[in-house]
Amino acid sequence: MSVEQPRSPVMPAIYDLGFRHYDGERLGSWYATRTLFWDTYRGSYGFGRSTRAKIMPLLLAVLVTVPTLIIGAVAIFTKLDHLPVSGSKYVAGVALLTTLYVASQAPQAVSRDLRHRTISLYLSRPLRRGQYVLAKAAALIAATFTFLAVPVTVLHVAGLLAKLSVRAQLTGWFGGIWTAAMYAVLLPMLALAICAWIVRRGFGIAAVVVTLFLSAVVVGILANVIAYDALNNDTPVPGGAILALAFSPLTLIDGLRSWILGDRPDASFVPDTGALGTAYVIMFIVLLGVSVLALVWRYRTVSVS
Repeated sequence: MSVEQPRSPVMPAIYDLGFRHYDGERLGSWYATRTLFWDTYRGSYGFGRSTRAKIMPLLLAVLVTVPTLIIGAVAIFTKLDHLPVSGSKYVAGVALLTTLYVASQAPQAVSRDLRHRTISLYLSRPLRRGQYVLAKAAALIAATFTFLAVPVTVLHVAGLLAKLSVRAQLTGWFGGIWTAAMYAVLLPMLALAICAWIVRRGFGIAAVVVTLFLSAVVVGILANVIAYDALNNDTPVPGGAILALAFSPLTLIDGLRSWILGDRPDASFVPDTGALGTAYVIMFIVLLGVSVLALVWRYRTVSVS
């Protein structure tokens, strides 16, 4: 009877494919995060992408800036004593263009990596999921802020060139920048949260636009129904009608802008008391928090295999 000899363990083979070895500095995950941020920021204006991808963001950027050039030229050559619109009201007035910009760029920030499964390459190493989300969100927020801050700056620089009050132009500019920051934080986070779950670009764009505008229409109708008697009798708008507008991102930001800056429209369904203003602030934080949680949860469930 033969005795079976024990098998030796199979040692893994290492093949030298002839690639050059890298002995330099390892820049780490935060360098990768910064690189991803810059790439996404540039991509939000079509740079580094195809010519077709540049059309929409650059066209919207032109459309949102040209009116401020016209307003500035009129103020300079007709010697107006004040600008016809403040930076804050201008940002609120171009909310449609801002929505279209955010809706068109959010899918390119997150949907493509999920749809084509390239997300696994990003998350293999050394980039972590939280860093990926941070880079993408920060990039779209920064791009949206640039989209709005440039025309606000052009508007008030034109006011200075028209020799209007320096104090008034600085105040108007700070108000416009503050309003731009509110739009640039909430709208991109909502759009990213939606597009991270809807990976097809066209459906993602439609979902963002419908969500933002449909909610504004619905709460607008609800507010008018609640305030119907007050509007017919020229009495103050009830708080319930004003509070209803806090449930749409677009009307929420506009009301918050009006309450914080005191820059009220002529017909105002805006917070006129501290309690209503505080409710708007709380609603803003809640919507932002829900968007962040939905985005983070989505990437925690993404498989990298």
